[in-house]
Amino acid sequence: MINNVRKNGYVNFDIPLIYKLVRNLNLVPPPTKGWDFLAPPAANEILPGDDIERIRRTRNAVLHNGNEQVSDSILTDYFTNFKEIAVRMEAFLGKPTGEFVQKFLFLEKYCMDEETEKTYLERLTILREHDINSSKAVANIQKDLNTLIYKGENVNII
Repeated sequence: MINNVRKNGYVNFDIPLIYKLVRNLNLVPPPTKGWDFLAPPAANEILPGDDIERIRRTRNAVLHNGNEQVSDSILTDYFTNFKEIAVRMEAFLGKPTGEFVQKFLFLEKYCMDEETEKTYLERLTILREHDINSSKAVANIQKDLNTLIYKGENVNII
């Protein structure tokens, strides 16, 4: 994906990859409380890093919800939060006022066609499977690491 960014742009980048790049390459000021802090950023914490954390946490909440149905009030909250983030990101990136916000206003106003909905549901399913597989891989690595540590503690050095 990274090697083809000049040709394809960032269309194939997902939120976890973008998060890792932004975080590890120091592309924005870090969140007020630091990256991946236990609690989400407070409403008054509005650094670019805080907003990146909000995006990541929202993505994870939606992905791990396990239910495609979202109440109107929760959907309204999502749009409100993302429009606020869009305003701040426009300012941070020096974009014209409304460039990002307009995209959310459009999405908020118009229904998704069936084909687009199907595409997004398929992508969410793939992301969920990828997340489950990643969690299993991390658990296996942790198990192997614990085994190595245990073996290392029981080795007698002469």
